[in-house]
Amino acid sequence: MVVKPGAAEPAPGEGLDATWRVVAGQAGEGCFSLESPTKPNHYLARYHDGKKTQVAVLPTDGTIDFGWNATWCVDNILPGAGVTLRGGADFLTRQADGRAGLGVEFYWWVTEPLPDSTEITVNWLNKYLPDYDPYTDLLVSPLRPEQVDGAVRYRDFQRRSAPGQVAFRSYWSRGGAVHPLTAGRGTACASPEILAVYLRLGGHPALGVPVTDEACTSDKAGRFVNFAGGGAIYSIDRAGAHAVFGAIRTKWLSLGGEKSTLGYPTSDEVAIPGGRRSTFERGRIDYDTATGAVTVYPAS
Repeated sequence: MVVKPGAAEPAPGEGLDATWRVVAGQAGEGCFSLESPTKPNHYLARYHDGKKTQVAVLPTDGTIDFGWNATWCVDNILPGAGVTLRGGADFLTRQADGRAGLGVEFYWWVTEPLPDSTEITVNWLNKYLPDYDPYTDLLVSPLRPEQVDGAVRYRDFQRRSAPGQVAFRSYWSRGGAVHPLTAGRGTACASPEILAVYLRLGGHPALGVPVTDEACTSDKAGRFVNFAGGGAIYSIDRAGAHAVFGAIRTKWLSLGGEKSTLGYPTSDEVAIPGGRRSTFERGRIDYDTATGAVTVYPAS
């Protein structure tokens, strides 16, 4: 088989991406072998398929030849800019399709030994490292390892100005793009935090992942985010940050959303006898579970 970074949606026990147990090199001191954390005695090794040398995760056979092919030497040729992983005269590379391969000098960044090669990281690299200088601290960097929950991945990031504090959390799911939720009031159209409300309401298991970035509302007084589950969270100083869902949200949007006579939501949707309710600055909307009727009650 050909080595891949890992399944985007790993099954239980498969492990995450290209995470390796780094052990002493089988062919010599000062170099290393990369053992699979889920398959003992399986190593990242070179082999010849009859046409060319390739790389794969292979079981050791205890021979000197296997030890040589499963040993990688780290060369820091460009100080501070990354390292190469060299096996003999071959360099471990990452090909355009994400598969591992062999080729000319290829640089790897040293990070924590957890997933660091998915869409979330690519999004971060493209946004914050277009002119990366290895001698300059990053304005934004990962705070914690990427987490995988079934089809959903997320990761917390920090800003150089506030190390150790979550600046935003980026979410990704198969078929969707990467979308961040800001911790705090944000910068554009600053308003109460949306991420905290999202997590309080159950996060992605309850609302789905964000399907839009945070955006300013039509009057520029606050922010909103839409979620895969059909809901949205709206945030504005005078009303706070609250979620609107389903039929109630559809009715509210048909009236003009925040521009309607109802204004912004002032509570999350709650259960009432026989249905659901959301309150707004100038009224409320009720949903009847039995009939499916959605009724608007303007403030008197």
